[in-house]
Amino acid sequence: MRMWLTAAAMVAGCWLGVLWPLLVLCAVAVVGMWRYRSLWLVWLVLGYGFGVWQLHQGVAQRLPAEHDRAVLSLQGQVRDIPVTRREFRFGRWQVRQQIHLTVWGSEAWPGTHRVVLNSYAPSVLLSAGDRVALDAELKVPRGVYNRFGPDRARADLAAGVDARGKFERVSVIANHGGVDAWREALSSQVAASVSGSPFGKAVLPALVVGDRAGLSSSLWRTFQLTGGAHLLAISGLHIAIVAGWFWWLGRALLAPVLQGVVPGLRRYSLQQLAWLPALLGAMGYAALAGFSLPTMRALVMLIVVALAQWWRVPVSLWRALGMALLVVLLITPLAALSASLWLSFGAVACIAMLTCSHAPWLLIEAGKPDSGSAVHLVGYPCGIAGDAAPAALVVGGCCHRGGIFRVGHDVAGESGRAVMAQAAVHARRYRPDGWGDVAADAIFAISSTFAAAFPAALVDAEAGNTGAGGVVTDGF
Repeated sequence: MRMWLTAAAMVAGCWLGVLWPLLVLCAVAVVGMWRYRSLWLVWLVLGYGFGVWQLHQGVAQRLPAEHDRAVLSLQGQVRDIPVTRREFRFGRWQVRQQIHLTVWGSEAWPGTHRVVLNSYAPSVLLSAGDRVALDAELKVPRGVYNRFGPDRARADLAAGVDARGKFERVSVIANHGGVDAWREALSSQVAASVSGSPFGKAVLPALVVGDRAGLSSSLWRTFQLTGGAHLLAISGLHIAIVAGWFWWLGRALLAPVLQGVVPGLRRYSLQQLAWLPALLGAMGYAALAGFSLPTMRALVMLIVVALAQWWRVPVSLWRALGMALLVVLLITPLAALSASLWLSFGAVACIAMLTCSHAPWLLIEAGKPDSGSAVHLVGYPCGIAGDAAPAALVVGGCCHRGGIFRVGHDVAGESGRAVMAQAAVHARRYRPDGWGDVAADAIFAISSTFAAAFPAALVDAEAGNTGAGGVVTDGF
C-alpha cells in the first residue's frame, strides 16, 4: 500500500502541477510521524514534490511561445530510425522523412532538447546516428483544438518531445554510429534478405527491430482488422517470449555449466541462475526496439519478478505491481500523462482480479512444511497480450518449474488455434488490393507463432507438479 500511495502522490504531482497540496501532505506527514511514528509518510511529500518538479521541468524545456514558427540554427544528432515514406502531397508524389533529433547550440533556445522534424523531398536522406547542422522552422506543441481531437501537447510532454517542425536546411557533419545506427543497418539487412517478398520486407523489420516504416496504410489496416497490429509493436508480449526462451536455455544449458565451472554458484538453484540470461536476453531485445516506453515498462516488471524469485521471499501481488509502477514513474515520471501507461497497468490489474479472485494473491509464497520446498510459485493459466505479458509475471500467472513462465498457454490450445484460424479468415476477407492469400497466411503464421510460443510439452513437462486449478509448483 505504501508504494501505491507514493506512486499516486507522484502521479498527482504530474497531473496537478501546483504546490498547495504539498502543504496538506506535509501536515499529514507531521501528524502521522508525531502520533503514529509513520515515517513512510515523508515519501508522499517527496513523491508529490518530485512529480510537480518534473512537470515544470518538462514544460520549461519546450519551445518558448515567442519562437513559434521561427527558423532557428541548431546542431543535432539523429536518434531512433528515421521514417521514410513516399506520399501524395499537394498534387504530386514526394518523399517525406520524419526524424527524431536531439538538438542544441541555439542562443535563442539554450539547452539540449528533443524535437521531431519532417523533411519534404529531401536532397539527402538522413540515417540514425548522423551529426547534423540544420536550420529548422519549429512550432510549439499544440493542445486540443476541439473536444474530439487528440491533445498533442500532452502527448509530446509525456514523450519528452519539446517541439515539432520541418527542415529548412540540413548538412551532415559525421555519423557517430551507436545502437540506433546498428538497428537501422540490421533493419536494412533484414529487408534486403526478403526483398522478393513485399509483405516480408514490410513486416520482418517491424518484428526484429521495431522499424515499421515499411508498413503501408492498407497493410496496417489489415493487421488492425485481424487483431494482429499489436504483434508488430515490440512490447511486453515480445519481451516475455524472449525472456522465457532464454530462461529455459539458461536453466537447461548455461546454469549447469556455470555450477560445474564455479563451485561457489552451487549455492544457487538452477531456477535462480536462469534469470541472468533471461534478463540479458530481454534487455538485448529491448535495445533492438530502441528502449521505447512499452519495452522499458516490460523490463521493469520483469526485473521485479526476477528479484522476487531470486531472493525467494514472499511477495504480495499488489506490492510487486505497485513496485513496478513506482520504478517506472521514477525513470519516466511524465509517462503518467500518457494513456498507454494506464492501459498497461490497468490490463494487469484486470488480469490479477480475474485470475486471483479465488486464490492467494501472492507472486511467491512460502512452501508447505510437508512439501520439502523452501518456496513455491503460484501460477494460473491465462492468455496474455501486449504489455500485460511480462506483467503477468507480477500477477504470478505464468510460472513453471520454479520460474519459467508461459504466455497464453490456453490461447495456444485448441481454442486459441481456432481463434487464429478465424483471424486468417478475416485476413483473407479484408486483405488490401494486390495482396493474395499468401499475405493472409503470413499473418496467420505470425499470430500463431506468438500465441504458441511455449509448447504444451514444455509447460506441462511434469504432470505431477501441476496441482488443481492449473497451479504449477516446484521446489527449489
